[in-house]
Amino acid sequence: MAGKHEIAPGEYDLFYNERNYDTDQKRKQLFHDIFYRRASECRAMENADLEAGSDMDYLRMRRREKTAFRYYDLLKDDIEEVCPSVKGLYYSEEEWAFLQAEDVTSYDWNSAHYVILAAAAIWILDTIKNSGGYFKLAQVLADVPYEKAGKEFRFLFGHPLFENTDISLVCYALAHRNDDCKGYQKRSSKSLEEGGFRRLWADDLTVKGKNKQDVPSRKTYEAMISLIPEEDLDKIRSDFRSSWMDLAKRYFRCRKVLVDRQIKIDEEYRRFEKFADQTDLQVESALKSLGTAANTVNRNVLEEKMRKALERRDAAAEKEDIVFHKKLDLSDDIDTLRSCFSEMPFISDELFADTYDPGMKEIMQDFYVDDPYGMLAAALIMLDDGDDLMWLYGISVPLFEISFNELPWVNVTFESDASIQNMTPGRQDTYRCRYESVM
Repeated sequence: MAGKHEIAPGEYDLFYNERNYDTDQKRKQLFHDIFYRRASECRAMENADLEAGSDMDYLRMRRREKTAFRYYDLLKDDIEEVCPSVKGLYYSEEEWAFLQAEDVTSYDWNSAHYVILAAAAIWILDTIKNSGGYFKLAQVLADVPYEKAGKEFRFLFGHPLFENTDISLVCYALAHRNDDCKGYQKRSSKSLEEGGFRRLWADDLTVKGKNKQDVPSRKTYEAMISLIPEEDLDKIRSDFRSSWMDLAKRYFRCRKVLVDRQIKIDEEYRRFEKFADQTDLQVESALKSLGTAANTVNRNVLEEKMRKALERRDAAAEKEDIVFHKKLDLSDDIDTLRSCFSEMPFISDELFADTYDPGMKEIMQDFYVDDPYGMLAAALIMLDDGDDLMWLYGISVPLFEISFNELPWVNVTFESDASIQNMTPGRQDTYRCRYESVM
């Protein structure tokens, strides 16, 4: 009876044998296998552009894989403190690798990148204005093509905030910062209906760390960033790192809720598995005795014994099957946690209870980003500077999306089907940004 349920080896296999990741080589092979498996899954999907859109093409995937491997050793103690490994069931190395290999939507894939650029532009404008560098910024942006910037950004989402010329110009300088760089690819290798998508964030040169070239588009961007006081840049970088670590610890606290559940389910499964084995032996014994029965009286007794043994075996099989499906449900919950982690701070109590383990509510309910504008500006600047933290997508992308969803013009509501409704004015805008059109 035992062993009738089989799950192919893979990322959500809850029947792990005990594993050993005590050397760099073993861990490196683990990360390599997990990332390449996820990339293969992306390539196999009907949407051929998913691989590039989720940054699982070879160039970006390798950068993510190497960064995830390197940072596990740096963060292992923190992870193990929050969610310790359990031999035979859960390993922090595996969880970290699976989390970082999620085929999450990249910053380049959908229209949200324009909202992100707008938020970063608002923070840059506000910070430079407050430091007295507003007119210097006007000089820096003098060469930005006014008409092109207006066409691309001025009426972003039809919101009056983006009709401001200043925001359009800064957005353009951010989006086109690498345009003049040698080797920069404006289009992906794969094409969409309109000829591919333009990478605004993780372009090839940024991945390779070769984006800082002595060209006009870079000079404009770098001159603009240089007008931001260093203490302000230090603050948003520090805030991003602090929020990143806070969110990472909350993720693994949520993961521990599922690990604790996994331990109980596994113990229950093994108990019923053992019981099923015993009933199998009882049925076999009854069959053997029945085959050697010498008279009708003995045969009747043995048939009754056989009937009861079969009933016990059926009951054991039913219980084993119930626990097995608990394992499958847990596997789905692990998948949901990894792929929908960024939604958790925004969903209603009712939907939370329907989607996540109750123990996670207390962990996630008070997480928020104090300054989403500064957080998104920090992400762009840190990515451009080559900061490895931006390539740890398992935490960076959720933090990115949480910041995005806290913007005042993005009112995120999750209905029963978890749909997202954007572009409805939300809470009071932190930044007034009523700049004069002096450019």
